[in-house]
Amino acid sequence: MCHDGDGAVGATDLLSANDEVILVDLTVSVEQLADQVHKLLESPVRLLRVAQRASNKARSWSEEANAAKLVTLVEKALVEV
Repeated sequence: MCHDGDGAVGATDLLSANDEVILVDLTVSVEQLADQVHKLLESPVRLLRVAQRASNKARSWSEEANAAKLVTLVEKALVEV
């Protein structure tokens, strides 16, 4: 679960939204966030599917590949600033 910060977090640069990571809006009230978490906990099939896909994605990357991708993302971000 990651904050959906319109690209500010960067998790979706490495993981596909809602397929390999669950995005939530952490700027909502505590009650609304609790409702979102409660709905997720009532969806064990979805949680397992996302966990398996995220795990497979993480295992598919070597340290070198991960570092290279992060360097590319940082360089891109620096150009955009």
